[in-house]
Amino acid sequence: MQFAPNSISGKRLTQYGISSKALKKTHVYSMPWQPMPALTIPVPFSGSIILIRRDLLDVAFDGELTDSPSLAPLVHRFCHAHQRLEWGLFKYLWRHLMTRIYRQGVSLKHRHTERECYQAERLVIEHHEMNAHEDYFTNDQ
Repeated sequence: MQFAPNSISGKRLTQYGISSKALKKTHVYSMPWQPMPALTIPVPFSGSIILIRRDLLDVAFDGELTDSPSLAPLVHRFCHAHQRLEWGLFKYLWRHLMTRIYRQGVSLKHRHTERECYQAERLVIEHHEMNAHEDYFTNDQ
């Protein structure tokens, strides 16, 4: 599936910082089973492909993504798709390879290739936690 920037799912993803260019150039496929939760595969001429476990996608009956914390892994993967578009295929692969080879005592979450993606994921989760607290206090009265 591909999310158009003017669709409901596209607007939800752009709300969390995903560019419309990344939405247009990325295809998302939900897999019934795969060993890792999600994976971004850079494709030479067309952009990226995101493979994500089916149980991680929260899709409503109308086929649109629901606005929930389950968007976090998808936002993380779209961040990588944006990196691929911004840096180009060779630089993207080179930076990720060098980041994994030369660790230098820095955890994966704090390296330059992953930092902004984990931050985007954290912002989605914090947004929904904050809204859950607001709903709790407004419904309490």
